[in-house]
Amino acid sequence: MTETHKSQMPNKEVATKRQQAKLLATRDRMLIEGNDWGDTFWGMVDGEGENNLGKILMRVREEIKTDLKGKFEQEN
Repeated sequence: MTETHKSQMPNKEVATKRQQAKLLATRDRMLIEGNDWGDTFWGMVDGEGENNLGKILMRVREEIKTDLKGKFEQEN
């Protein structure tokens, strides 16, 4: 898998209701994949790295929020 393809991963469709609830519980906090094995593509080490996993999770969280807002507006 190339680096470009690695970051084109999950969306709200693959997240379970429980996972969605956990993501929403983080509110608007920055999500960081911290690690001590030196993975600076998916996460951050000592404040350095691309944090692609955190970015994906934050994007999915926004998709969930947008979807819920749309459903709420349709019902009201």
